[in-house]
Amino acid sequence: MQESGAVCKSGFLTLKDKAAVTNENGTVRYYVHGDFAIAKKYYVDDVNGIQLASVVQKKISSTGTCVVSRNGNDIAEIVPKITLFKPKYEVKRLGWTIEGNFNQDKYSIKQNGKAIVNVNVRLLMKGNAYEIDITDGIDEVNALAVVLVIEGIFENTVLG
Repeated sequence: MQESGAVCKSGFLTLKDKAAVTNENGTVRYYVHGDFAIAKKYYVDDVNGIQLASVVQKKISSTGTCVVSRNGNDIAEIVPKITLFKPKYEVKRLGWTIEGNFNQDKYSIKQNGKAIVNVNVRLLMKGNAYEIDITDGIDEVNALAVVLVIEGIFENTVLG
């Protein structure tokens, strides 16, 4: 895998913060931020501040389903899967699953059983750093939006 839009140097789930997502060379690729005033939402913007994707929790959802939208169209739904052992999530419409050791902040997004995105979270004194390794050919914005949901679940800011 090659890193593309790979490192977020600060926790991108803090209230009213906007965090830069950089590549392995430190070049800013995207910004991620949240809006908590009315609904729980996250956004992925390009370097010019143009919104590329949004993530919104469905208002009526007993399972905590989140929807990823791009250009006004819903492109994915992230839903928890019921399992006996470890948490697992399905990304409907993209054919992805998310699994791993969430307690140790390591997980993968898989397509057809093969890891296409690997995430490692490093705890820092001022937030977290996210190392996101995205396979070439996988849409970076979709991957970042899905990572926002998973991090929100475990930070209890998106779901719950």
